[in-house]
Order: sequence, then C-alpha cells, then structure tokens
Amino acid sequence: MGMTLMIAKNVETSGLVPLEEFPSLCQHYQGVDWVLSRAGVATIESFMSSDPDELRDLLEATGIDPSTVPIPPQQFFNPVDGLKTVREAM
Repeated sequence: MGMTLMIAKNVETSGLVPLEEFPSLCQHYQGVDWVLSRAGVATIESFMSSDPDELRDLLEATGIDPSTVPIPPQQFFNPVDGLKTVREAM
C-alpha cells in the first residue's frame, strides 16, 4: 500500500508531493515516531488517514472483503498540531 503525507494550508494547491519522494522518511518514519512519542508530541502515524472509498477499493483489489475490515472515516487534522510534530522531528 502506498503512503502519502500531505501538509497543506487552507488554500488551493497546485499539487502534493507523495511521501515516496522522501524515501528516508518513508522508510524510517516509525523510528521517528518512537522519538516523537517519547517527546510527548503527536506522531507522524497519528496524522495518517485514508479515504474510506479508496481503502475499500484497495482491499477489494487485494482480494479482501471490505465488509470484514473496520474502515474508519477519513480524518483531517489541525495544522498547529502538525507543525508541533514537524518542529520536534527537526
């Protein structure tokens, strides 16, 4: 399953950069999350959310019946919280 990390202001954007463009973060975000959790800030993973329809499609494409898997609603996050995480990660 691919992963996309999107950080956007409440403005029109010309495009978003997929997390795959940042291979180090993509490969090591769990280690970064461990450090962030020890620092008491929200982790990168806590900001991950999927469109339920896209998740259902992905499950079906991999041969899994979506009705057998709990699919949470898509979430949107407060940018202030994301900035705290980014600052701590730096």
